[in-house]
Amino acid sequence: MIEYLIERTDEEWFDFGDYPNVLRPIEIPSKQIQGWGNHRIEVEGEEISFAEEAPGFQVSFNTGVVTQERADRIIAEICKSIESQTGQRTKAIQISWKK
Repeated sequence: MIEYLIERTDEEWFDFGDYPNVLRPIEIPSKQIQGWGNHRIEVEGEEISFAEEAPGFQVSFNTGVVTQERADRIIAEICKSIESQTGQRTKAIQISWKK
């Protein structure tokens, strides 16, 4: 499992609720799926869950299909999506990695 925390750079809370249109990679195809957490998507066979945490989103790659490099790219695209759709600047911090 690979996990990240996506936060605003100004340390404020995100203030949007349109998870399906914002919490997704901007260029890589994804689809919303059911499951635990505040929001969940599938990207290239990998299930990714989002849980609202103080002060951002914990993002978990749950199935172990994706490589570290690919997870970094997907997270970067999710951050771009948040920034382009909300104007809120982001930073992503990797918080865990387990095979």
